[in-house]
Amino acid sequence: MVSVHDFKRVLFDQKTIEARVQELAEQIVEDYKYGELVILTVQKGGARFSSDLVRAMVDYSLRTYNDVVVDILETDVKLSRRPNPKVFLPEPVMLLPLDPNIGYEGRPVLVVEDIVDQGVTMRYLLDRIQERNPQSVSVCTLLDKPSQRTVDIPVGYKGFEVENVFVAGYGLDVNEKYRHFPFIGELKQEVIDRLLAK
Repeated sequence: MVSVHDFKRVLFDQKTIEARVQELAEQIVEDYKYGELVILTVQKGGARFSSDLVRAMVDYSLRTYNDVVVDILETDVKLSRRPNPKVFLPEPVMLLPLDPNIGYEGRPVLVVEDIVDQGVTMRYLLDRIQERNPQSVSVCTLLDKPSQRTVDIPVGYKGFEVENVFVAGYGLDVNEKYRHFPFIGELKQEVIDRLLAK
């Protein structure tokens, strides 16, 4: 059982998230208008953010240009350094690899992620994408934790910067819990300890 009382505080409420997603969508459309864009969503955490982002991009395009001006090709990838709660790996493993049917060569790629902290997993993914000779690669992350960065990651689009706290909600989870909450909040330490002990 999960509860709003498991959170120590709300960092970003639903309206704040919606407004920021809209701003990001408009910026991305302006940067890629009249072109093609591969949107690569990092599952599972980035799914909700990516879905809302793409919807906002299309809505903005229709309102602003009376047409869908960005030719969006959506695809997914899933990788993790923690394939189960009790294992933490030095290098990520691909749980859902890059789709071999997606042509990356010569196309701009936007990687959509829920959070970038140390950057090890994102660096690994960016290197795999670069092997496919894209035109360009940019990262759009909902949350950025630069204080935890151990490798250089070029974040082109950032929703919010967060301090080093344990967050959940709006796609982010702990042991698959709290993804469905409409806000992003800091979990209480006792809740984290209980969940990670399972």
